[in-house]
Amino acid sequence: MTVKHFSPEDDRVVRTDWANHVLVEVIAKKLRRSPAVIRQRVNYLGLRRSSSVTRVMQWAPPHIVARRRRVGDEAFIKEAIAWRQAEAARPIREREEEVARLARGITRSSRTRDEKIYEMRQAGMTLQAIADEFSVTRQRVMQIIHEMEDVAAPQRMAKSFRRLSRSGKAEFMQRIGGAAPG
Repeated sequence: MTVKHFSPEDDRVVRTDWANHVLVEVIAKKLRRSPAVIRQRVNYLGLRRSSSVTRVMQWAPPHIVARRRRVGDEAFIKEAIAWRQAEAARPIREREEEVARLARGITRSSRTRDEKIYEMRQAGMTLQAIADEFSVTRQRVMQIIHEMEDVAAPQRMAKSFRRLSRSGKAEFMQRIGGAAPG
């Protein structure tokens, strides 16, 4: 078994990549060594780096990583965390905007107040948002929605019933205990 020593060029690569928070596995691949050997060399050279910066660099976007050396490690971490929080909030914000757009279309329609409330809830608006829109309580919004569902259920059932074949209608009526249509 031959021992492959580190050349001054290898040490320069290790130092440079370590300072740039390149992953040990990537340095090892570049130098055709195992990650364990690279870790040993890092210890031998006395190199240190912030583990929090290394972790953040794994998920931070390239445009923020590129500024790390200019702004410093603390500012880099804060900027990356702020970016991550904004990214996490984006789907929520987009959903809220979509619901608001649907609500504007519903409120401009010529439907009754109760129909508008029901459609807004079906579009995903919260009870509080609907209540604020119509100056009523959340409880009243819930009552209206339940009333609309009670009205809508027989209409949906009648529509489904019309779509059934004659034998299907007879079977349906037997199941619910009614007389079959003639």
